[in-house]
Amino acid sequence: ERNNLGNNAITMRIVRFLKIAILLIFGMIIIHTIEIAKNHSSGLGNWLLILTILVINIPTLYYLTKLKLTKRA
Repeated sequence: ERNNLGNNAITMRIVRFLKIAILLIFGMIIIHTIEIAKNHSSGLGNWLLILTILVINIPTLYYLTKLKLTKRA
């Protein structure tokens, strides 16, 4: 039962982090869309795609490996 509590805590951290990360990514998209509408920018840029992939995948992989290590113990 202690292991289940640890797994639940790690899973909730993953969910909380992803919620905040997705919120920030959508916020950045909205800000850049407004800048494009005002003709201050020409596009979202390639960095947004790279940043989105990194922000979602790296912490998820970190927490999933942490979850696997917790299950083994």
